[in-house]
Amino acid sequence: MQWMISINQLGAQQARILDDVSKDDTRTHWIAGYAGTGKTVVITHLIERMISRTRSPYICFLTYTHALKDLVHSGLSQRALARVTIQTVDTFLTTRENFDYILVDEIQDIKEDVIGKIFARAEHVVAAGDPDQSIYLGRVDPANLRRLLGGARKHTLKHIQRLTLKNYQLATAILPEAEIVRGAEVRGDGNNARVIKGTSKRDEFAKVYAEAFRVSSIEQPSAILFPFHEQIHEFASVISGANGWGSPPEREKTGRVTSYEAFNDFFARKGSPLRFLGSNNGSLPESDSARLVYLMTYHSAKGLDFNNVFLPDLTEDVKLDAKDRRFSNGDNERRHFFVAITRSKENLYLSYHGTKHHLLDLLPDECLEDFVAPRSTFRRPA
Repeated sequence: MQWMISINQLGAQQARILDDVSKDDTRTHWIAGYAGTGKTVVITHLIERMISRTRSPYICFLTYTHALKDLVHSGLSQRALARVTIQTVDTFLTTRENFDYILVDEIQDIKEDVIGKIFARAEHVVAAGDPDQSIYLGRVDPANLRRLLGGARKHTLKHIQRLTLKNYQLATAILPEAEIVRGAEVRGDGNNARVIKGTSKRDEFAKVYAEAFRVSSIEQPSAILFPFHEQIHEFASVISGANGWGSPPEREKTGRVTSYEAFNDFFARKGSPLRFLGSNNGSLPESDSARLVYLMTYHSAKGLDFNNVFLPDLTEDVKLDAKDRRFSNGDNERRHFFVAITRSKENLYLSYHGTKHHLLDLLPDECLEDFVAPRSTFRRPA
């Protein structure tokens, strides 16, 4: 599957902004826009344009997640890959190289002092991001972003390429203050979100997995997103036990490095479609030749989208901002839920058992429907 759309598939507005930025590459630019407007797409094609137009440019692309880094990598030609450094922000901070151009995605997730360090190591900076999608504490204050970008020329993408009308309505019900420009367009009406109700956590997880596998296909993996890593292991353990696969290994943490290598190897050996994707684990290209169901955190899914997205365990005792209840707050929960909802291009599934999370009460009834499992999903997928 071509995870990054080709230059010929760009919308008119995306193509125009790409031209404007590439023709005026001596100044700072800020590519802004609502979730799903294609900011990462534009910045990826800008790398190709810079390499073709500029003699031996030294270019660095920065993002906050490994999964998004892999997405951009998949969209670049071999010529571009040979001449661009693609790094996470954390890796960038451990190095000292200077660059002609630094292109920064998800700028809203970067701390203010780090933005200063980026500018200190580049002749020119192009940033892309949306302050409404910031889900990290202590990051740049949206009110200060323009100042920190040094009076950057702002380009606003207003056509929402990813979201259907239904998913847009769900997202704005959760975060109504998210800015959207006048005249914005979405991608058709779309489908209602399906609400899966489990009689227990085990029942809920079984229903989610069965449907996620049913709607997955080669080149079209399903994505199941959780706030916490612990929920991912609990879900995987339930599904593994139900299928007689044994007990999956837990993730391994060494300092700030999180490894799911043993976890993914376990499910690959069992012939299971489950894989963790994120934190430099898993692979998007693997789904080009295998029918997969990705497990991800809300954080690691930022910047990505999938046709079928599942948000399980939306129960009242779960803090959607992945914080201990002592530090969690409602605004952060809404922002996390907003980001999770906007990962869906087509079909969104929301599930819970017991008492549902209070944020589900904010969703418009006309955009929801109860899930009814097709008979085929009662067969346990291998």
